[in-house]
Parts: sequence; structure tokens; C-alpha cells
Amino acid sequence: MMEFNGAPGATPAHGVWKYVGNQVFEGTWYRFGYNAQGQIQAITRVRSRIHLIADDEYANEVKIDVYSTTGQLLISWMNTSRGHRIVVEPFE
Repeated sequence: MMEFNGAPGATPAHGVWKYVGNQVFEGTWYRFGYNAQGQIQAITRVRSRIHLIADDEYANEVKIDVYSTTGQLLISWMNTSRGHRIVVEPFE
């Protein structure tokens, strides 16, 4: 999987996801953060648990950890979100 939010100095995130059962998927992905000189400043790890609520709706829990280039944990937080599938609307 890939993810990109367009933040300055950030690259697209790369990772994997898998079905773990009972309408739940888990994923892990990483993103590198660069300074203005193009050197890596931090590595962000995101772990996600996605619950399918219905065919067109999900709830998501994420744990986000940001590490220095030496592996020291700099900051960590959790977040939740809900999403709905975009549906095709009639042309006319």
C-alpha cells in the first residue's frame, strides 16, 4: 500500500496490510521525513486497525510513532477516524 498527504519534506508512505478476521484489517507503513538539504530527519511508523462496519463504511484506529535516525522514539500518539466509500453519482 502507498499513502501520501503532501506534507512538506515527506515522502509517500510504503507498507503492507492483511486481513486478520471478523471484518478487520491491520497494516503497518513507514514514511521518511527530510530536511531542506535532503537528509533524513525522522522515520514515521503507522500501525492501523480498520474495522469494516458495512459495505461502504469503516472505522480506523492508528498508532503513530516518530523516530530519530538513531532509533530514538521522539513522539507517539493515537487517532481514530471513520470513512465512507465514494459512490458513483448519475451523470445527469
